[in-house]
Amino acid sequence: TRFPNLTHLHLWQIENLTSLPELPSGLKCLDIQGCKSLETIINLPTGMEILVIDDCPQLNLSPDQHHTAFIELDDLSLQGTIKIEQAWIRAVLENSPNITKLDLSRCLQLERISKWHNALLDLRLNHCLNLGVLPAWPVHLRRLELRHAEAIKHLSDFPATLDYIDLAWTRSLHALPKERQQPRTLFLYGSGVLEPPASEHGKDDQENVAADVHNYFNDVQLTGKGTIKRCKLLILGNGEAGKTSLSYNLIGKDCEQEHQAGRLESTHGVQFWDMQDFEANVDTRLEPVHLHIWDFGGQEIYHNTHRLFMSKGTVFVLVWNPSQDGQTATDNGTGFVDEWRPLQYWIDFIRLSCDHTPRIAIVCSHHSVKTEELEQRWKAQVREEFHDSCKCFYVDSWNKTGQRSDLEDWLQDEVGKVISTQGTAVPSYWEVAQEMVEVWVSKIQQDAVFAEEFNSISTDQFKNELLKQISNSRTEPRFRQLDDSLTESLFELTEDRIRRTLNFLTRSGWLYWDPALFEGRVIVGQQWALDGLYAALERRRGTEVYKNLCISDGRFTQSDLDEWIWRELYSTQEQKLLISFMEVCGLCFQLRKAEDAWREEDIYVSFEHLPCSKELRLQSEFDRALPDMNIQESKIEVPYLHKYDWQTFLIDAGKKYGSHAVYASDGLMLKTEDGVSVLISCWIDPKKGIGGELELQVAGNNAGEVKEKITADIRHRFPEQHQPGNQRSDAFQSTGQAKPVKEVFISYAWNSESIPDQEYEAPADAVEQFLLKHNFQIKYSDPREVEENSDVSSAGALLRDKQSIQRGSSILEFMKNGARSPHVVLIHSDRYWTSVNCMFELHVLDRELSSNSGKSFAEVVIPIEHPTSKIQQSEKLKWYLNQWDLFLANKDSVPTRMLLAGWNQETAVIHSKSHIDKYSKELSDLGDLNINWSSGKEAAVVESLRLRLGLPQILTDENSNE
Repeated sequence: TRFPNLTHLHLWQIENLTSLPELPSGLKCLDIQGCKSLETIINLPTGMEILVIDDCPQLNLSPDQHHTAFIELDDLSLQGTIKIEQAWIRAVLENSPNITKLDLSRCLQLERISKWHNALLDLRLNHCLNLGVLPAWPVHLRRLELRHAEAIKHLSDFPATLDYIDLAWTRSLHALPKERQQPRTLFLYGSGVLEPPASEHGKDDQENVAADVHNYFNDVQLTGKGTIKRCKLLILGNGEAGKTSLSYNLIGKDCEQEHQAGRLESTHGVQFWDMQDFEANVDTRLEPVHLHIWDFGGQEIYHNTHRLFMSKGTVFVLVWNPSQDGQTATDNGTGFVDEWRPLQYWIDFIRLSCDHTPRIAIVCSHHSVKTEELEQRWKAQVREEFHDSCKCFYVDSWNKTGQRSDLEDWLQDEVGKVISTQGTAVPSYWEVAQEMVEVWVSKIQQDAVFAEEFNSISTDQFKNELLKQISNSRTEPRFRQLDDSLTESLFELTEDRIRRTLNFLTRSGWLYWDPALFEGRVIVGQQWALDGLYAALERRRGTEVYKNLCISDGRFTQSDLDEWIWRELYSTQEQKLLISFMEVCGLCFQLRKAEDAWREEDIYVSFEHLPCSKELRLQSEFDRALPDMNIQESKIEVPYLHKYDWQTFLIDAGKKYGSHAVYASDGLMLKTEDGVSVLISCWIDPKKGIGGELELQVAGNNAGEVKEKITADIRHRFPEQHQPGNQRSDAFQSTGQAKPVKEVFISYAWNSESIPDQEYEAPADAVEQFLLKHNFQIKYSDPREVEENSDVSSAGALLRDKQSIQRGSSILEFMKNGARSPHVVLIHSDRYWTSVNCMFELHVLDRELSSNSGKSFAEVVIPIEHPTSKIQQSEKLKWYLNQWDLFLANKDSVPTRMLLAGWNQETAVIHSKSHIDKYSKELSDLGDLNINWSSGKEAAVVESLRLRLGLPQILTDENSNE
């Protein structure tokens, strides 16, 4: 009753709000976010255009009590509002024909959707874990997000308009629709899609694989389908559990004879075996399959390299020796005692390392008979949720008794499933490549001269060898289509095809390649390379390398490893390759680059040889340096914390702070760019090996804000529930208020070809030159460019589209990020007020100001008025508004990127007119703060800008005396 003409109502994070009174019938926008206690809304006006109810977990809406027909509704978002009845949501979708943007992410109550209308352009159903049934897609749909929609098993054909598709972590989805279209953005990482295979799904869930997927299907069509029948069997478990004995048993070797010959010893590193004449159950048919056994050493020092090879195309066998339960590992003359981990550690270790749901069998070693007592013992160690998915077999490998035949039956079935998922179709030249590398791998084991040449090769050599192999194989009937394409000059072995072939062979375990490796080399002799890594990690009693690495607090150079361990084994170039391999494996990180060091070589830090916080006295040093400072503290429980996660955390700190931080095996001490001191201590449960807590201490100006930011980033990186995938974020970014470096975004309209006499860009050019003189640096849209071009002495960052946006970067994201900058130089002109792009930037800016109560328009925006603007004149204001009415009447087009952001023609006009009206008043209120631009008065303008930004005056010959 107090606001009968209210049109827009925003209620964000109001803690004690439990119900809303009757809302005005003319309400156009209701935006409620984060009101955790809200339970009831009495009425929802039927004329609304925007309805956002996000993260209100107690709110219930039902079709019996609330309207379901909203004819004008354009934007509907119900993220994480889990008590709204599914029936109400479905009824709204059926009865509201003009919705263009729909976001039902994290609505766990949703199981099926029956209908939506063709007006829908943007659809987001992320983390709808129970949603399994969907109707055909709207014919004009442009954006589709189904990330972590793990119950989805089938997708209808994609419409031709669909340009952005996110299917990451859709584990139950095994096939793309027949009509896939050609979206510019596609995410597949962690999905169950079989074709293309997992090597084409990207390295993390942020990698856009649209181009690779398109090229993959083109290659299959061009060269024909190849078949791949290979599977890795990874055997894991504690040291001395019986892994090598089981490997011998499976490949037909006698354990006692091998022991007498001195070959059956505890595995250090990894051993490779081939299971001869193995047949897998592929779609109910027994077919020959190459089963490659990886027998990993159980010592914890090797676990980081294990993770590197845990991929799709793998079956896992976990060896368990019940006599180790609750016991301490024996020394066996090594001088170092490992922990014998419970079964749950290994299951979590495997699952956390995989981007898929792995197939795991437990093998109880040294026992040939299943007993109730043993069954209860393994189940007591494993969480109940895994009891059905894990099966235990009892095998005494030494005496060749027990359930070996049952284990082989299980392997036949599970390997068959892997083959079905990995080999449904690949380009035939991949099959040629696999057969070529298979010969190499076998020959490396038998021919030392060949091994010396082929243990590692360049990508050019790989390409040349593959060209030869293709030439030799093309005459075979199975490669007829490949031969035809070569004959007609339709197929060429391009660099992109080589990259994707190497990715596939790496994923399959035939070789190892990563662009980050030294000179982009290809490691064919994986045993040869891993032996080098394990030699550097050697810690048995009496070895020089372990002693020297401990003395140096884990720091080393290539020359050090050459002197300590590698000189007689690897050439200088091979050593460089191995160190880059160690970095990729996560065994070490580069402390600083050669040009920054006091010596001529790069310095690296080995995680496994870092001293602990107590040895480095980190707490004492932290307290001593800050005797009078107020210290902010917090403890963060991390249920799935693993040593590898902590080490990747240290890697990020190492990249940012180099030798300016202190690194410990369980701690990190640093000072941020804001001058805030930080001490992070890590505790991991020593018995379980997974799970623990991080303790954070922060001291200095603005310590509370820094603590909150790092805490939030740690929680994002290490969520309470296991969420596989890339959780990394930069926990060490400076916080906004304390950060001395400024960021300035220039929002302006470009010059017009139709009005050549007006210099619309002249003010932008002047502002850019002024900021560059004040030691600002261009901030690029590609984050890698930011790192390469950043300078700690920079006065700030400059964002201007013509300078900042690199080829292939998203203009839309640049506009969004720019409008969120702490300072926006808004150069307004008649072209500005009639530009869709400029109005979108203003729209984002408006939303940022609305959501941040600590910042006003005057604090953020520095307006520069072009002579053509006249926005404060009532007649000119009416003219601008009329131009948008004409835009609608003429049905002028809206750029595709705007459509993806939810702006169609109608919404662009509504928002633009609203912002023009609003900001004409804002600019009037600023008075003298609204800087006027005119030719010849550039100096006065930039001086006003300098004062607004609080920049020092640059002394010149003319003013130095002053």
